[in-house]
Amino acid sequence: MDNLFQNELRTSLNLARKNIRVSSVSIAGEDFDLKDKRGNSIVLPKNTGDASFHNSLRKELYILDFEDLRNQFNPCAILDKGKITKRCDYFIAEKEGKSICIFNEITTSKDIYGLTTSIKDKKGNVQYQGGKIEKGQEQLLQSLQCVEKCTDLWTEIRSFSKRICLFSYKLSDTSISEQNLFNLALSFENDENGTVYPNKEIEKLGFEYRRIDYTPFKIS
Repeated sequence: MDNLFQNELRTSLNLARKNIRVSSVSIAGEDFDLKDKRGNSIVLPKNTGDASFHNSLRKELYILDFEDLRNQFNPCAILDKGKITKRCDYFIAEKEGKSICIFNEITTSKDIYGLTTSIKDKKGNVQYQGGKIEKGQEQLLQSLQCVEKCTDLWTEIRSFSKRICLFSYKLSDTSISEQNLFNLALSFENDENGTVYPNKEIEKLGFEYRRIDYTPFKIS
């Protein structure tokens, strides 16, 4: 997978630079965490990150720091012209089989209310009325649109039987107060498979959009 992301995708985007760095790991551990803003290590011990995963069958997994890779593509005329400027945090895939691949966006918030508070630009204009949740969906969608530019990589990704765009979030205050009772539904996004929500743009590209809190997401 490294070659597809590092070289084939770069070539498809008409980027002359060749010193593209790929930060990836292969693991087969049962439980691990990932972090929104990672340090030196991509994979973290259970209960130490912002998103948690349960690799129940101990499959060998390929985990790519997609954000780090995508940042190195800037500036890119093809992506800029298509307004494909956002990116998610990680790409996860079964290394040997073709059972599952995941594009993962991770965020943190004090509480549930903070996930849906509108995000404004420096001038005070609303960019994302739906807050971090809306922004996360855009980051996941544009990550798909980016890799779709490379036929070989996109064909490989589309060959997985389960294709998931996963929005993971961790709250520092998990209590439910009166001010955010209208978002009560979010407090139940704790199923090990995440909660599926409709997203037509993501679905058009052959992926399913799911959200999950800090509950370990089951990779099976």
